[in-house]
This record gives sequence, C-alpha cells and structure tokens, in this order.
Amino acid sequence: MGEEGATRTALLQEQIGRHRAAALRACGEDLARILEQYNCELLAIPQFTPEGRVVAVVQLRLRDGM
Repeated sequence: MGEEGATRTALLQEQIGRHRAAALRACGEDLARILEQYNCELLAIPQFTPEGRVVAVVQLRLRDGM
C-alpha cells in the first residue's frame, strides 16, 4: 500500500471513529431521556467470572419514590 492508500485508510478509520462516537453519544442521550420519562434507572451489578474477568448484570428498575 502506497502513502496515498495509507492516508485514505487513516482518514476512513478516523471517520468511522467519529461516527461511532457520535452514535454512542446520541444513544446515551436518548436512553437518558427515556429513563427519565419513565422514572426508571439502570443498575449494574459487577460479577467475577471463574476466569477472573469482571462482567456486569444490568437491571432496569423504577426509581425510588414511585
């Protein structure tokens, strides 16, 4: 791959990264709005696997006061 091809690849990866970041940001904003609308929250409970990895069980629940 020549210098021009490497530059195109780098630009494409940069665009993909920006697109992913924007999509995640929009998803987070929408999710926060929906959780607030329904007075819900997410609760993540960390757990350890036998291999030593940390995973989380995520629960959707109503906020206190409802």
